Amino acid sequence: MSTLEQAHQPSCEANHVRLSWYVAKLLMSSACRNPPTILALARRDDLKNLSYHFEMWMKLPVSLTQKFFIVALSFIVAACSKESSTPSTPLVEPSAADSNPARVEEFGSKFAPGGVEGSYVATFSDGQITALSETRQPNAQTGAYEFRGARLMKYRGAALSSAANIELEFDLRGKVLVARAGDKEVNATEIAAIRDRAQSLRSHAVAHHDMRGHDEP
Repeated sequence: MSTLEQAHQPSCEANHVRLSWYVAKLLMSSACRNPPTILALARRDDLKNLSYHFEMWMKLPVSLTQKFFIVALSFIVAACSKESSTPSTPLVEPSAADSNPARVEEFGSKFAPGGVEGSYVATFSDGQITALSETRQPNAQTGAYEFRGARLMKYRGAALSSAANIELEFDLRGKVLVARAGDKEVNATEIAAIRDRAQSLRSHAVAHHDMRGHDEP
């Protein structure tokens, strides 16, 4: 090897290292932009620099295997850095279905508020009464009550003063929203009687349900 070639070899190796790093850096920078292809979204200046330095780099006395290895490595590094920057998300998200279901109980008894005897079945959800259905004697008339807390919200069934079927609905402040008896309106006396019976039945059911709960081991 001549003196000139020996002097030129370190320069080629240094250029090889610098150009290899520069090309890899440009490739990684372009790849991190998530383009369909690298050249599609790369900046115009990057394209010029990449084209020039890539041409110079390919002229260096380095095997094609080494060059392609460097290019492939740059893409792997870019892909890994992209994946590591993506925030992880839980595979399973909590939902309302995962919470504990309400504990529903039914309690039955007999009672005769206002002298009208009947049997009832009350429904409790997590210890709070939500509904009550009754069958009155001696004509087996039925009625269904819905509660929210201590409030009567709905009643559907037989009237107390007649054989008519009625439908009542109230808001949370006790205002009458619906009072129907077929195509007629339910009078205020009947509404008051249903309300009183609903509260008597509710109080009886709650008291006996709580008493049964205390008696259980």
